[in-house]
Amino acid sequence: MKYYIIAGEASGDLHGSNLIKELKKLDNSSHFRCWGGDLMSQECNDLVKHYKDYSHMGFFEVFINLKKILNNLSFCKKDIKKYNPDVIIYVDFPGFNLRIAKWAKKNKFKNHFYISPQIWAWKQNRIKTIMGFSIIIPARYASSRLPAKLLMDIDGKTLIENTYLRAIDSNAKRVIIATDDERIRKVALDFGAEVCMTDQKHTSGTSRLSQVISDLNFEDHEIIVNLQGDEPMMAPSALNQVASNLASSGMSVATLCEKIKSSEEYFDENCVKVVYNSRGKALYFSRSPVPAFRSNREVDLDLCYRHVGLYAYRAGFLKEYAMMTKSDLEVAEKLEQLTFLANGFDIHVELANASTGYGVDTVSDLKKVKKEFQK
Repeated sequence: MKYYIIAGEASGDLHGSNLIKELKKLDNSSHFRCWGGDLMSQECNDLVKHYKDYSHMGFFEVFINLKKILNNLSFCKKDIKKYNPDVIIYVDFPGFNLRIAKWAKKNKFKNHFYISPQIWAWKQNRIKTIMGFSIIIPARYASSRLPAKLLMDIDGKTLIENTYLRAIDSNAKRVIIATDDERIRKVALDFGAEVCMTDQKHTSGTSRLSQVISDLNFEDHEIIVNLQGDEPMMAPSALNQVASNLASSGMSVATLCEKIKSSEEYFDENCVKVVYNSRGKALYFSRSPVPAFRSNREVDLDLCYRHVGLYAYRAGFLKEYAMMTKSDLEVAEKLEQLTFLANGFDIHVELANASTGYGVDTVSDLKKVKKEFQK
């Protein structure tokens, strides 16, 4: 493959050089053309420009070099067209890379953000540019505990429509319902949703999503939020939150949690517990009561968190997931996220910024949700 890599500053040069080393191991026919520094130059025989010639920091420096920056943008576009790479890889460097990425997408080049620019350093409009995300709602008819639940009525609308309405109230640029059932497809089309039909063989929502991103040709860098079809009370702000966390954390997957409110919930195996560190990196998920309190009989609920089954990932991760086999931990706990961890992928966890409500798995859940909708 032909790779065109653009990095700015010394940190980008370091990350870019490490990326090239790994790509060489995986792709014997690889060829690289790069914008970077001395380290990338050592790995890439075709360095277009050194970052010292095009990286400008601060308003005044940008202002006095504006003509040079515009010339570099123009030259880069022409150089990309001439080289005609299989993929363009962007390493941070937001001001320059976002402009090239927008142009490249219009010209049908494949974009991949190896390291997305850090959101804390960005203007709001830049966040929206990179943070454009899609929501895919896996919708299976044959639920084992409550068959046909997605077509059941809640406040005059089906369960799946109520979930869809939550999704379109978020900042998502696109919402897709992924189903293997013609009945769900017909209902979804009737209320105006985009629908993607999938195989019946999928054993999880994540697996179903991996087919959608392949069938609909999502680019590897695009952010996908997985919203289960039976979550009609999910706060739109929580959907925005998990997508934002994925973009800013640098981890492969992002998800949310809530505080556990009672000992009964803590000991309930249907309540999935999560333990994570101070940087938001998940350490483990379990149906068992974790952390275990051995020194006394009192459960300290301040240390106990319930996992919210809402995920964000990049499309490229979903392609990798499609090739994974279930880990022994997933088989033991019946939790697919343990396969992510077992394969070395980090999961970012944060307290949800709004109530995520109830999912509907049983008749009792359905009654609770209906009661909430009547308030």
